[in-house]
Amino acid sequence: MRSYMTGGLLLGLALAGAAGAAEVFWEDFAELARWTSRGTAGWELADVEAAAEGDPTRVLRLARPAPLPEGVRRPGDYQLISGRVWRDVVYDVQVRSLRPATLLGRDVVVIFGFQDYQHFYYAHLSNDSNGTVHNVIMKVNGDDPDPARQRYRINVEDKPEPRLTDGWHQVRIDHRADGRIKVYMGDMIEPLMTANDADYAQGQVGVTSFDDTAEFANVRVIGRVVAPGE
Repeated sequence: MRSYMTGGLLLGLALAGAAGAAEVFWEDFAELARWTSRGTAGWELADVEAAAEGDPTRVLRLARPAPLPEGVRRPGDYQLISGRVWRDVVYDVQVRSLRPATLLGRDVVVIFGFQDYQHFYYAHLSNDSNGTVHNVIMKVNGDDPDPARQRYRINVEDKPEPRLTDGWHQVRIDHRADGRIKVYMGDMIEPLMTANDADYAQGQVGVTSFDDTAEFANVRVIGRVVAPGE
């Protein structure tokens, strides 16, 4: 796990160098003061036992998912890093689903490029890969007059390998302002999913799940923090 984080740091510094000074954000969830949610779900901090070397012992847990909102289908609540809009960002987080492995379609969700509650990208990471809504990179564009464009898959890969098992997984989002998006899961060399969409060149980052319980740990974000109005 440590080598993954070091690789993310070097990559993030290289990405941010062209656009301005990089900021490094670290979170081990000793507290939740630097995060913001919609306040509708059951989020909690918890201590957990490490089953293997590199497993976290302190987590952010989604214990009770929020009801899905009206309108375009999207998660009902998120935890977002407060006060930071990121550009050219590398975002690392450990994730674990708490739902039974037999539940096909269970998920964890990693949010990036967040503009508001109807405009953002997210990586849906699942034990199912159906080419439409499971194991995909999604774009939420909730006010588009075309219903088919209010939320749709943007990753190039048709049905990427479903990798969500019972254990902890290392996830990395590499989101560049020119539209290049790479999502890594486990393997930090070859991305699991890729996309190219420049509509949300910058935004907040966060975590959630649609309707499952999940845990998140050891967040590392490297990129340029954009000033208000920039």
